[in-house]
Amino acid sequence: MEGEYLYKIGDLVKVRDDINHSKKYYMRSGPRAGCEPGTVYHIEKYKGSVHKIISYERGCYKIDNDIDHLYWSDEMFEPMSVNECICDSLL
Repeated sequence: MEGEYLYKIGDLVKVRDDINHSKKYYMRSGPRAGCEPGTVYHIEKYKGSVHKIISYERGCYKIDNDIDHLYWSDEMFEPMSVNECICDSLL
């Protein structure tokens, strides 16, 4: 359905292991499919990290624990394995 996002609020997503600040990553879903929010040099510190989608803004995703307040697109994430276990620290 047009305008629906690939990821829903509350979904866990994994930032691509190969994310690179010099590449373009596009939205493939949502009301602004085809847009590219841009990247910044320090996006690479998020490589492989798992986050929760907390909201939509400007046709992109916002994720938890993003101290840089970046806009995230579908192509910046990779599918998570069905059997992958994500645990919060008990400390």
